[in-house]
Amino acid sequence: MSGLPPGFFDASAPPPDEPDVREELREARQRQATSDLERAMDRIQGLVATYEEQLEEEGLDEGTITLLEEVTGAPDAPLEFKSLNRRVSEGRLTWTDFWRRPQAEAGGLRLLRAVTNLQIERMAQIPREKPPEQD
Repeated sequence: MSGLPPGFFDASAPPPDEPDVREELREARQRQATSDLERAMDRIQGLVATYEEQLEEEGLDEGTITLLEEVTGAPDAPLEFKSLNRRVSEGRLTWTDFWRRPQAEAGGLRLLRAVTNLQIERMAQIPREKPPEQD
């Protein structure tokens, strides 16, 4: 304490440290980025919950099931895929259960990637309708 009454400045004292504006801006950007990321994660969690509810109510769509059966039933399919196909055929597993947790099955993520890539490839082959021309 300088012994001065409150509100008075000691002119012989060194000047107060200047705030580092760049550091304050960096911290503000970090706080904003963290906030943006948290909002995005909340949105993703909401979308995943909605998808899981829909999957629970409706099951896996027939198109995806057909692709799963096609890929896993192919004569040249890897052994892991054939094993999944056999277990589904025997009723020990459903394609919906597999789709919920593909990582729980040997080769499951590989199969998920193969089916997803096949879906994308086939969707790209669908001719797009051109919008009607305006007069």
